[in-house]
Amino acid sequence: MPVLIVLILYIDIKQKVGMKNIMVKMFRKLCAFVPLCLCASLRTSVPFRRGFTLVELMLVMGVIVILMTLLFPVVIGMKDKARKKQALAEAHAIVLALKGYRMEYGKWPNQTQAGGDTTYFTNNHKIIQPLIGHHPRENPRGKVFLSLQQSNQTDTVTNFTDPWGSPYVICLDENADGDCMIDFTNIVYANIFANTIYAYSATNYLIADMEAVAASFANTTNATLAAPFEIETWSEPQ
Repeated sequence: MPVLIVLILYIDIKQKVGMKNIMVKMFRKLCAFVPLCLCASLRTSVPFRRGFTLVELMLVMGVIVILMTLLFPVVIGMKDKARKKQALAEAHAIVLALKGYRMEYGKWPNQTQAGGDTTYFTNNHKIIQPLIGHHPRENPRGKVFLSLQQSNQTDTVTNFTDPWGSPYVICLDENADGDCMIDFTNIVYANIFANTIYAYSATNYLIADMEAVAASFANTTNATLAAPFEIETWSEPQ
């Protein structure tokens, strides 16, 4: 029975996770140390069924622990990669929604001046709400430019947050000079997952030749201009 369990774990892990050749070789070497006496429990000719010995149980548990140790970094890496992919897709969706809104109304949502660009971070709900059709004054026709999926996160004031629990940074070219200037300093925010307060800054962060941009600090905390955005829309193909 222990050998059968080990074989099932080996087949399942190899199919679902796609272990590298080196992991497969390491697992085979581990299996080579399993005592041959374990096979006796599989024989049907034995008139009685004996229980597992302490040594057998410890051996199987040791193999499982080693496998979990090898696979843990792989699983964490896959999860982080999925979050980055989701964040980039959502950031692009925000930019497309902003451009659609501007084509419909001839201005940006919540635009009140044209003297300089406006950056939204912990107040991005001011433009997200019109985009999703929940702001009668800014979106009187009730059109939906941005659809939030069930997996999307919003905080207590309906800021649109990234998969790590911090709001998306959104900047609009309100002075129509063809560039976006992200500018905010020491903005504190309590992460909705960790409930920990972090400070963020991006002073005079210029993105050339862009009318609307969106970005995420990803898993970076207490970020400043020296730590560039890990997820952003301006270096991606338009």
